[in-house]
Amino acid sequence: MQTKNVLPVRITELKELQKGVFSLKVKSHELTENAKCGQFVNVYLDSKKLLLPRPISIADVNGDELRLVFQVVGEGTKAISEMKDGDTIRISTPLGNGYDISSVTKGDKVILFGGGIGVPPLVYLAKTLKRMGADVTCIFGYRDETFLNDELSAMGIDVRVTTDSGRVGYHGNVLEYFIENRLRADYYYACGPRVMLKAVASHLHENGQFVYASMEERMGCGYGACVGCAIDVFDENHDKVRLKVCKDGPVFDSRKVVW
Repeated sequence: MQTKNVLPVRITELKELQKGVFSLKVKSHELTENAKCGQFVNVYLDSKKLLLPRPISIADVNGDELRLVFQVVGEGTKAISEMKDGDTIRISTPLGNGYDISSVTKGDKVILFGGGIGVPPLVYLAKTLKRMGADVTCIFGYRDETFLNDELSAMGIDVRVTTDSGRVGYHGNVLEYFIENRLRADYYYACGPRVMLKAVASHLHENGQFVYASMEERMGCGYGACVGCAIDVFDENHDKVRLKVCKDGPVFDSRKVVW
């Protein structure tokens, strides 16, 4: 079982980025010192009705500041969104296995595919890769309204936007944009709905490449005890096995996932 600590921390900033999408910041050296791109934290609420923690991906780390970006999808996230600056909230130290960027070197071309609320975890990743000297392109897909891409563009990161409605950027999805513009990279990373991840992975596999994909599964405990987020993957013998997204992931090599 993965070791974790749960810390009471004060909210330094909580604001709505767009309807139903919120950015939350706290300061804690213990939360940030070992945080890796692609990991998540558990957020705990002081309510008998909301006993299970809410897993939220790490959107950014800046010194001792931890940033979470989440969408209101139920009672738990609604309760978090209604908190105020200065309120105390309980957050676990980072959990799960993040993106493998150990092989990326200066000048390597890297493409990040993000879909909807799958965009936030890629912000920290994009900034980290940029600081490493990689040539980073983000292809972010939204339904209609965008968020977070402007701050990456301000850092000089190449951000391409697609929307289902065509209201902003390219009218279509991230894979259609990728194919139409004949893009190619040395490394690929993705986070978003499973249907998007499957489409991106399938296309790359056909061309002898793969993507590190952060799987979105409903988590119960968040650290491997309840087995509620298990998915099918192939082991080294190409046999199907069940692994836990919270503990063995959330990031997986797309070639090992049973799509």
